[in-house]
Amino acid sequence: MVDLEFEADKYSIVAERYANNGNLPRAHLKFTKFAKLNPNNPFLDPFTYCRWAECLSLQYKYPEAIKRYQRAIQINPKHFKAFNGWGVCLLKMGKYDDAKQKFNRALEISPKDWRTNLNIIIVLLLKGNEKEALELLKSFKEEANYYRLEGIKAEFQKEWMKIEDRIPKAKNKEEVSLIEEYIKAIRLFLKYLSSKQNT
Repeated sequence: MVDLEFEADKYSIVAERYANNGNLPRAHLKFTKFAKLNPNNPFLDPFTYCRWAECLSLQYKYPEAIKRYQRAIQINPKHFKAFNGWGVCLLKMGKYDDAKQKFNRALEISPKDWRTNLNIIIVLLLKGNEKEALELLKSFKEEANYYRLEGIKAEFQKEWMKIEDRIPKAKNKEEVSLIEEYIKAIRLFLKYLSSKQNT
């Protein structure tokens, strides 16, 4: 008889190792084997589904990632990370209203999460709601310290470079357009974030 707990732990550990080393396709395979052991395996917790979803999202497999986030939420309806990750996938797919809805749901669970608040600002910029975005950014800048702001700048600059590298691999013109819109929003966000005055 197979010891499900032992097998689940084994695949989970190996999947995490691959994910941490950046070998996302292998991590996905291990998470898949992990899940196939038993669809109702009690050791498939929301954290595992979120890590699996992150691996898929980093490979631009957003619909597949969303399914894993949804599964995490089925297990725990108040799983902040799952709602936030789901929102990021929708954002990258150009579904801005749906993304904002998921980010707002995440903030109901964890109102002070800075990354989710910034994601909402990016959504607002993408939708052309610049005034509302700047009001939120002003509040954020008033609460954040210098080191937090510098860290955020570095993170978004890295995101900008990473997403630019995606353009040559885009499947069609629509995907290129979405990437260019996202880059434009990040540039605008960084411009206002770097402003010496409160926007």
